[in-house]
Amino acid sequence: MQDTGEQYTLTKAEHQLLLGLVNCRNKQSRKVFDKKDNCFIKPSIRDIEAVTYYSSSSIGRLFKKLSDLSLLKYVTNAQGDRVRMLSPFFMPLTSNTIDRTFKYAMFSLGSYNAACKWSKHCRTDGLLYDFNTFCSSEVIDFDTGEVIKSEQKDVIRELSILELKRWDKHRQSYSCTDRTKRRVSAQEA
Repeated sequence: MQDTGEQYTLTKAEHQLLLGLVNCRNKQSRKVFDKKDNCFIKPSIRDIEAVTYYSSSSIGRLFKKLSDLSLLKYVTNAQGDRVRMLSPFFMPLTSNTIDRTFKYAMFSLGSYNAACKWSKHCRTDGLLYDFNTFCSSEVIDFDTGEVIKSEQKDVIRELSILELKRWDKHRQSYSCTDRTKRRVSAQEA
């Protein structure tokens, strides 16, 4: 896991712009930033400009600087869309440790589905895996032609029974950030 005590050089104007985009107060604020995923919902800077009163050039410069500092990157959300995700190491926007850890995994692994897979492996094995080195892939053995699942996992620590119960209870609660994403849609049912 990354150290969360890092210092980043944002000017006061850039920081105010970022806070203005994250905490947008107009009627369409849900169309700019999703606090549950730390993601900017709008795909383009012009779409964000249309909803807010900030200029596209200032938003573009902010996004470029955040990308250069590795605080903003594209991830795949639960719907399969590529969106910009603000680093939860920089601005977690949640007080729940389980949700914060899930956001860390989503940012590091680059997709919602990979973070769910990481979460499932952690809960089933009772171990907290490092999501920076967590990967699973399929390798073809050229001698036999067999497909072998290769998994690389570095263990940080063992999870206690209490932590596992809290994690499971939180996943079933209404405060869970992915509660709407885990529901089966009408098309799939």
